[in-house]
Amino acid sequence: MFQQQDLLETISGRRTGLLAAAIRLLLSSLTPLYRLAVAVRNWRFDRATALPYSERIYRAKVPVVSVGNLTTGGTGKTPLVIWLANYFQQSQQRVVILSRGYARL
Repeated sequence: MFQQQDLLETISGRRTGLLAAAIRLLLSSLTPLYRLAVAVRNWRFDRATALPYSERIYRAKVPVVSVGNLTTGGTGKTPLVIWLANYFQQSQQRVVILSRGYARL
């Protein structure tokens, strides 16, 4: 079975051959479905009141800076948060740092 590295090499085009080409063709044919799913999600997000209570989006009454991405680690998020906190504190801003942590429940 495919390991993660094999899949990444196949998707990127570094892996060649009939099987790799077939996998890329299959994945690219699924692109419209993925785009539709993302569009529906964004539409629901834009109409937050239409969501069930547990999924509603709340607007904070204060400015919020969110630092994060899909990459799990090693991208410099923690040093950036420290720098931002120091910057805002020096500007006489109150700083609160919230961290979701590694496991989402």
